Amino acid sequence: MNSVRAAFLGAIAALAFVVLLGQSTADRIGTDTAAVEVAGQLKPEYQPWVKPVGLIPEPSHERALFALQASCGAALFSFAVWRHRRKLPRNRS
Repeated sequence: MNSVRAAFLGAIAALAFVVLLGQSTADRIGTDTAAVEVAGQLKPEYQPWVKPVGLIPEPSHERALFALQASCGAALFSFAVWRHRRKLPRNRS
C-alpha cells in the first residue's frame, strides 16, 4: 500500500512540476496587479490607497518566494498530520 501511495504522490508532484515549467512568468500576473488594472479600466482616475509594505521582487525572485511559502505550508501541514496520526490509538486486529 505504501508503494502505491508513494507512486501516486510522485505522479502528482511530477504533473505539477511539468505544468509549472510549461508556463512562462511573462504570462502570469498577480491578483493584486490584475485588480488594479481592472479598477483602472472601470474608473480611469483610480489611485490605489495602499502601497506595498516591502520591496516588490523581480519575477524570478517572486517565484522563489512563492516556492518557499508553499514548502513551509506543506511542512507545517505534514507535521500536523504526523502528530495527529501519532496520537491515534493503534488498531491491531
